[in-house]
Amino acid sequence: ARYADTITIRNGQLRPSAPRPRSPLDQLRPDLLRMHIVGVIRALASALDCLAGVIIGVAALPADILRADFSRARNVLKSGCTPTKQAESRLRSFGGRLEANIANAGPDGWLEWTLDFRNMLVHRGRRFEIGQLLPRLPVLYRPSGEPIMQRVIQLPRDPGRSEVEVFLDSPWSQVLTEDAKQTLEGLKNSTMALIERTAEDLLDLWTWRRANPRILEQPRTQ
Repeated sequence: ARYADTITIRNGQLRPSAPRPRSPLDQLRPDLLRMHIVGVIRALASALDCLAGVIIGVAALPADILRADFSRARNVLKSGCTPTKQAESRLRSFGGRLEANIANAGPDGWLEWTLDFRNMLVHRGRRFEIGQLLPRLPVLYRPSGEPIMQRVIQLPRDPGRSEVEVFLDSPWSQVLTEDAKQTLEGLKNSTMALIERTAEDLLDLWTWRRANPRILEQPRTQ
């Protein structure tokens, strides 16, 4: 809303200008926006780590259930550390469905991007913020003729790399082309879809374990 009236027309050229703050809250809005982005990403990654804990427990994987994270659980599941061939076949089937759930929940690389972005926010320095001032769609004009604008914030394309690495690859785009709001909404939907489908598969695996309690025993480390 603050950026809606920041464009003026001078000599036929559209010229943006920084809006003057009208209250202390206006000064805080960029930081509040960053807090919301960080909050969403950390919440989604935490949900995935909680899912990892359930996977480790239900699949009886030889991993620390209290320090579970999704990437580690996924790698342990792929390693095939099982005591019997029957258990190996069952866990291989579950692992295949997990990979299919990840692929079907969103675009290629969505899961890795989410976890990389969380790791960047928590463990590393923040990247430069890049955005655009674009006309709102459908385009509306003020009585003076200037278009009503909106500020579009774009998240980093490759959060797993450092700022210097990204600059070295110019003109490779440094940010995603869509608005951050669209990105976060898509990540939320993808995470929910992955959790729901994997929970169904975990329920099937747990039912099988209850019917065959001696085929796959819980590791002593748990």
